[in-house]
Amino acid sequence: MAQQPTHQVFTEVTVHDPAGAAVARHTAGEIALKIGFSAERSAEIKLIASELAYNHVNHVTQNGVIRISSWNGSTIPGLTITSLDRGPGIENIHAALAGRKPDRKGLGAGLISVQRLADRFAVWSAAATDKNCRLPREGNDPVTVITASCRPQHSPGHFIDRNNFAISVLIQPKKAETSCGDNVFLQEDKRYSRITIVDSPGVKSAAAMTSHIGRELERLALIWPPGQVLETLENTLRSTPGAAVHIMRLDRMAGELQCCCIGNIKPYLIIDNNLIEPPVQPAGAGIDRWRQIQSATYRSIRSVDCCMHTDGLNFLSKERINSVLTCLAGQPLPAQTADTVDVELAAHILFQSNPGRRDDAALLIWRWHHR
Repeated sequence: MAQQPTHQVFTEVTVHDPAGAAVARHTAGEIALKIGFSAERSAEIKLIASELAYNHVNHVTQNGVIRISSWNGSTIPGLTITSLDRGPGIENIHAALAGRKPDRKGLGAGLISVQRLADRFAVWSAAATDKNCRLPREGNDPVTVITASCRPQHSPGHFIDRNNFAISVLIQPKKAETSCGDNVFLQEDKRYSRITIVDSPGVKSAAAMTSHIGRELERLALIWPPGQVLETLENTLRSTPGAAVHIMRLDRMAGELQCCCIGNIKPYLIIDNNLIEPPVQPAGAGIDRWRQIQSATYRSIRSVDCCMHTDGLNFLSKERINSVLTCLAGQPLPAQTADTVDVELAAHILFQSNPGRRDDAALLIWRWHHR
């Protein structure tokens, strides 16, 4: 089984001049060292951040940002460097990835080095004319998103494991907090994948309670159905003023997905290319009562594309999530080319950062396709 996440990182650096690019480079290198990357690999992380940051400087992008994020959902930590901006965009992604200048401004220069150093690399731009997935764009959405996900040891393709399962998680604590009550836990074995998302109330004990849930999940065998797991967590959840937990267990061998939840974390699901709306309990829990457990089971399935988020992202509309998820469901797994929308790109397109956030926020996207 996988260890629980111990390294959660979410920080953003605004880049509009060389000073901002230097800050992004330094910050990425420091975080890489902190979560266990070697000095040599951290230097490569700094180069990735630098290349992406100087794209903003050299090509005068609008609202250029370097986002540095980490969610450790396995025994090996991962770090993702993401470039976001609101224009002008990359018109010809294929040319940019081939090292050719896609237009007179040279947008996309430097992507070859980033692609070479990253373990998973993807590019999406609303300005592109050659992309195979056209996402409807809303007012605050980025125009271009570039993600470079890295492991401590360079191993391209590692983020898609032998189970043909891919996951991306973004977690941002509320304003002025370093610990977070929202979290995602992943355990896997040769047959099962269990994905759990927790939204605990915004109180000081929230992070401790969520960590306790993670430890409990670690000791519970994956053969346990999600409903039994939630019943085991009853005493922990009874003591909270409104924690929500949603557990999904994927049986890859039987092609079965079991979903169980307490609270209001709604899953957005596409199963075998069909949009599904599982039942969800709408109200939170009170301290003195145990909520009804909602559950659903899907059998004889061959593919799942799923998105879930906590209350901190409640502004995301159902239509927006389903449009991104539908685009994602139409892409191969694993991604065949860097201009294919994958789980990492989809997560960063949807996730809107807010430094003044009043509630923790977690976004989870995962995919599985039967081989």
